[in-house]
Amino acid sequence: MELDKQETMIILQFHIVGTTELDCDKCLSFFNAPVDIKERQIVKFAEDDLESDDLEIIMLNKKESEIDVSGMIYEFITVSVPYVKVCEENGTGEQCDQEMIARLESLSVKNTEEENTSDDPRWAALKKLK
Repeated sequence: MELDKQETMIILQFHIVGTTELDCDKCLSFFNAPVDIKERQIVKFAEDDLESDDLEIIMLNKKESEIDVSGMIYEFITVSVPYVKVCEENGTGEQCDQEMIARLESLSVKNTEEENTSDDPRWAALKKLK
């Protein structure tokens, strides 16, 4: 974190590099995804506690001498996690667990419906309605 203190404000430059452990949405296994985040946060000094409409600006009383950035770091990392997490798409070369994918496909609703309909002769009359 780089801190640029000016007379009326502080500019915080965050650069977060590392890995985070995610679970794959396709094969359910865990994998390490790289994290490289660059963010900026502005802290302005004020005489009284005012709220800012801008999410990038935090208002700080002039009497305060410290600010907790742990929540900001957590939020930056959480927001950087992709909505769909797949082993093969994270750029590390990891492949999805093929055994688990085969198992999930065998238990899918489509396969179980086909097995149920082929065994029960009562479904034959309903198929004619299609």
